[in-house]
Amino acid sequence: MIPSPLAFGSESSMNLSLSDSIGDIFGTKDISNILTMAQPRQYILVDEHLPAVATMLNVDLERLRNVLDITLALSHEQLLNFPIKQEREDLDDQTH
Repeated sequence: MIPSPLAFGSESSMNLSLSDSIGDIFGTKDISNILTMAQPRQYILVDEHLPAVATMLNVDLERLRNVLDITLALSHEQLLNFPIKQEREDLDDQTH
């Protein structure tokens, strides 16, 4: 039987500090940054509501379904770093 790496009394469990654990979970060990982190909002979309949402967004229903499928496969970090195309007006405003 192979012992668990985090079994009580094992060498690895004794070397894992609280600050290391916090850093692994939150990506930082700075408590003030952790306390000010905004929690991402999560929404539940019912499949039956998608036709109405597609109409409100003025997009094809199948395109909306495809975008949602892709989005669900991405991690929170991937979504945050996803390149966003800017509208032409926004680009014009930045150049003037």
